[in-house]
Amino acid sequence: MEKAFTCTKDLPLRMQLNDEELLEISEIHLNGFIDGNDMLLLSKMSKYGRLRILDMGGVTDMDISKLYLLDDGECSGNHIPFYKNGRIEEVIFPHVHSIDAQMFIGCPNLRKVVVPKTLEGLKKEVLISCPNIEEIFVASHLCLDTSHGWRSEFFPSYSFMGSGKRFVSDNEGWPNDVDDLEERGFFTYDGVLYHIDCTGEIELYRYPAGDGRSEFFIPEGVSHICKYAFYKSQHLKRVTIPRSVKSFEENPFEKCQALETIIFKQRDIYMFSLEDADYLGSNLGLKDLPNLKHIYLYAENPEDVCFDMFNGLDNIGEVTLHVPHSCKKRYEDYGVEWIDGRITKSYLRFHHIEEFDF
Repeated sequence: MEKAFTCTKDLPLRMQLNDEELLEISEIHLNGFIDGNDMLLLSKMSKYGRLRILDMGGVTDMDISKLYLLDDGECSGNHIPFYKNGRIEEVIFPHVHSIDAQMFIGCPNLRKVVVPKTLEGLKKEVLISCPNIEEIFVASHLCLDTSHGWRSEFFPSYSFMGSGKRFVSDNEGWPNDVDDLEERGFFTYDGVLYHIDCTGEIELYRYPAGDGRSEFFIPEGVSHICKYAFYKSQHLKRVTIPRSVKSFEENPFEKCQALETIIFKQRDIYMFSLEDADYLGSNLGLKDLPNLKHIYLYAENPEDVCFDMFNGLDNIGEVTLHVPHSCKKRYEDYGVEWIDGRITKSYLRFHHIEEFDF
């Protein structure tokens, strides 16, 4: 059954639906105003009924931001529309300027999402772990995580992580002159989402989790890799990181189940947390990589490598570390002094240390 509704604050969607329609509507087209209770109703119509296609293209006013905080101030999956919903297949977002709400987290069958170019702001938890979306459009001017106001510059956004087969934008293609970049914003290149920060440097923001490539070379010119950039990549087996990358945020490759080899071409590797400046000893680097077998480090001196990046590797004893020619002994002898004075030669925890020429 296909139905269309025009909604207002005085006549919301839930007042226009009867009990029989709730479970029988498979495609719905909405206009006007939508609030949080309507969104939860739509979510239940999909979870327990036949709703597969949600067209909110005619929605011009949306107020669902107050729905998600419970009495204790915590968020719950039961209060997030389409949270882990396995039935929704197609969504057309409303023509509004900002969406300040968590929506569409863990929807494995969501294949088509139409995001309008009018969208200027997006809540940080939108479209997470939806790997089968064919394309995700991201406008170059999009501002993520508007809920933090001025703090949005310092807090990472989680939008789009683990989602999509390809990113597209109104700003497609690699910048012609990287050295003269000034205008910040998003752009896409070869299906991957990048961001130009306020200093004019390029960040790799999101690699599409559903992309079918088994090997990816991060382009030379990328300076920074964002938090969860490759989260839940399904097919990626080998990643090469160029010398231009200066820093990483935490857990860039988390839950990349197929990843076998990571090549770090930088001569020094710096990793940090945007949420906690005191990251020493935290698992910020490589973790949840069950099939990782090889790590290549081009750094000739182990003190130039962020030591903490290996703390989360539960299978470190199964990983071979490859280091430059004549550098093996430096890595074997390297130790870090912890607060209690204990010396740990962590590189000996690897399965093996081998040298290579480059």
